[in-house]
Amino acid sequence: MSQDRQVGRPRANGAVRSGDVASEILKAAAALFVAKGYNGTSTREIAATAGLRQGSLPHYFPRKQDMLVALVSKSLRPAFAHATVLEASGLPAEVQFYRFVHSDCLAICRDELNVTSIALQPDVAAVVGPALENEREAVVDIYQRMIAAAARSGAFDVPQTELATQTAFGMVESIARWYSVESDLTPEMCADQVTRSIICGLLPTPSGFGAIVAQAAHAPAATESGSQIVSQ
Repeated sequence: MSQDRQVGRPRANGAVRSGDVASEILKAAAALFVAKGYNGTSTREIAATAGLRQGSLPHYFPRKQDMLVALVSKSLRPAFAHATVLEASGLPAEVQFYRFVHSDCLAICRDELNVTSIALQPDVAAVVGPALENEREAVVDIYQRMIAAAARSGAFDVPQTELATQTAFGMVESIARWYSVESDLTPEMCADQVTRSIICGLLPTPSGFGAIVAQAAHAPAATESGSQIVSQ
């Protein structure tokens, strides 16, 4: 055999497939969800943007909501992997939390697909609420676990752990609503400010913030190696 046969459905224009078709579909879907809204985007438009026939989409994603869940899952999986590494690091809980939140902020700013903004669209929760809520709550649980650990050690002054968790997570999620790559703000500037606001609000006194930042410089950072996509 002179060359390996290409695997996958043919493109609408008859071109030979190159790269990961599922990923290309997700990129097309994300761009349209951001520009037109989830409900305002049709599978026909997604297929056309990805260079596929509409009938080919179910081979990769049976339903439009499956694309949305895959996008959100892919964007969150590195956070799960990062939390595992941090919690095994032996670092103080408040240092783990600083590094985790800071990396979370950077991930939202650097996400070219802007998946968080899609997940926050009002019509999204109504359509695929349970699946997306489970993904979101898994990350919220990490926030709460780290905050609670730091509170038990006395590093954080947190009368209401759940309230502190929702406040911190909400501040991080809100980045997707106001951050723009076209602004003068860099992802690092954004992550520094948001993380500082969150951590200082949890400390008994802001004077302890500098020591946390210094220790966090030696904490493992999130990497793309932890990312994965939900199986189709």
